[in-house]
Amino acid sequence: MADKDMYIGWLNDAYGMETSLISALESHIKDADGFPELQSGLRQHLEQTRNHANLMKGCIERMGGGPSALKAGLSNVGTAAKNLINRTSKDTVVKNTIDDFTSEHLEIASYTSLIAAAEAMGDMETASICRNIRVEEEQAAEVVRGQLPLITTETLRGMVAARS
Repeated sequence: MADKDMYIGWLNDAYGMETSLISALESHIKDADGFPELQSGLRQHLEQTRNHANLMKGCIERMGGGPSALKAGLSNVGTAAKNLINRTSKDTVVKNTIDDFTSEHLEIASYTSLIAAAEAMGDMETASICRNIRVEEEQAAEVVRGQLPLITTETLRGMVAARS
């Protein structure tokens, strides 16, 4: 029984992670004004993230648990604080993009672990869902990675031009 409780806890961690990223992505989309390719990628991933949260909620419920409002809430508080800190600087989009790249890799690692846990628990449906989510997270990480050099150089150019 402890194994099942731990497993449901990990599923709740993923649910909390996804729900916190919804508000982060919404904020980052607004901040990325002037970077249309980045905004487009973030908008697409926002819809995927909403779907991921719903899928994780379904996995939790299928295992007999309920989504943890506490874990989701604590994740959202941390995300809000990070966004507030980033907003106080002139390089907000660069910092947000680095955060997004980091978050995608945290998600990739989390879903890799969840796949192994689901298989060990005999929960092949969740393992399949997590594999599909991981693919989308890997694609989102590539979009962000591809945009980061452009965003960085454009931000520097804007800062240099503002000083001139």
